[in-house]
Amino acid sequence: NRAAWEAAVNTVVQRHVLLRTTVSQTMGRRPHWVDQPEWRPVVAWRPDVNASGFPSAGYIDIVQEPGTRFWVVERDDGHDAVLQVHHAKADALGLTRVVEDLLVAYAARMTPNAAPVPLPELNADSFRQRGAPGLTVGRFLKMLHLQFAGLLGVREFLMRTPVPLSGPADAMDMSVPPPAYPTPCRHDFSLEETRDLLHAAKSQGVTANDLLVRDLFLAATRWRQKHGMGSPRDWLRFSIPMNLRRPEDALMPMANSVSS
Repeated sequence: NRAAWEAAVNTVVQRHVLLRTTVSQTMGRRPHWVDQPEWRPVVAWRPDVNASGFPSAGYIDIVQEPGTRFWVVERDDGHDAVLQVHHAKADALGLTRVVEDLLVAYAARMTPNAAPVPLPELNADSFRQRGAPGLTVGRFLKMLHLQFAGLLGVREFLMRTPVPLSGPADAMDMSVPPPAYPTPCRHDFSLEETRDLLHAAKSQGVTANDLLVRDLFLAATRWRQKHGMGSPRDWLRFSIPMNLRRPEDALMPMANSVSS
């Protein structure tokens, strides 16, 4: 329902301020967010899609426009809602909150006679502490020995130059994405595979993520060997996002709150 969906989109843009902000880069000042309270996104209906079923999601300049785009792709069995949000604004957990609000707001407009379902409470003031470590002097002293170990990791990070996973690529035109972009890759583990993975991790005294990351390095190395790329002395680096949200951030609107 076009009218109900576009109304729901406007609702989430009003609730989650970063969906509608741009960045100001004034000379001599740090870049900062600028709210555009009157901005409303244009939902693109029935766009052209690539072989993966996604519309063309090109480069976003958040100095010039809010980094938020919406499409609705028509399928034989229904519709797909596609969102593109600049990563400076939101991580995956932040977008999950947006999608939840979208679906609740849409359902409310599609069933006006049903009992109202309130949208989750939000607290925009929590933005002020976003990403803050929340360390007291006591907590810092308790963690001091870990900080030294972390500094060694920083040294390794700075001293080692990683190589591209594949061979040299042609220069990409950032304003015009390739025809196949975006083409996400995904894998779903079955329930049995997940149980086996958790059991193997527990037996080794590590996390399931530890095992998956190990296998990712091994697979990448074997793939490079198979294609005759590089040498065994090359450094590979995978950047893995880590959630920085604390329990007191539970009411924070959509945001990017991760490290690597």
